Amino acid sequence: MERIFCDPRKCLGCRACEVACAVEHSQTKGLFSAISEEELPLPRRAVQAFQGMNLSLSCRHCEDAPCIDACITGALTQDPKGAVICDTTKCVGCWMCTMVCRFGLLAPTLVVAKCDYCPDRQDRTGRVRYACVEACPTDALFVGEYENFQRLLRQPVAPRFEFGKLTVTEGEKP
Repeated sequence: MERIFCDPRKCLGCRACEVACAVEHSQTKGLFSAISEEELPLPRRAVQAFQGMNLSLSCRHCEDAPCIDACITGALTQDPKGAVICDTTKCVGCWMCTMVCRFGLLAPTLVVAKCDYCPDRQDRTGRVRYACVEACPTDALFVGEYENFQRLLRQPVAPRFEFGKLTVTEGEKP
């Protein structure tokens, strides 16, 4: 199953993915109108700093999702593609799913706010255009299989220019 991954070497922690996610899940679908809504939209992604890196994180849509088993109302289900989906009309806000999530990535609000893979954002070919991925200014977020992510992390990072000088990460050649 394809998932959304974050390359921590590229993530600036700008939170553009969080804003795009919140706007996508707003009633009006517009930035300036969304902040005027009676109930502010919530992002389903969270940018977190960890050991000097930034990571944009969201539900991992686990194959053996313990949150589904923990859900007392049946609000959490898994679609045929493997995505874990929350029916917010059934969610009672008991937060059992947040307690069993291995990654701590479900947002406990009145109901659970979690990544739903932007089901309303398909292009003409049927491919989903994820709001967070499109909003990322450094292309740190990308869609792929887990094997693609592992392969990417083994590749050296390209040299960067910082304040007019070339910096090279250990093990890289300029």
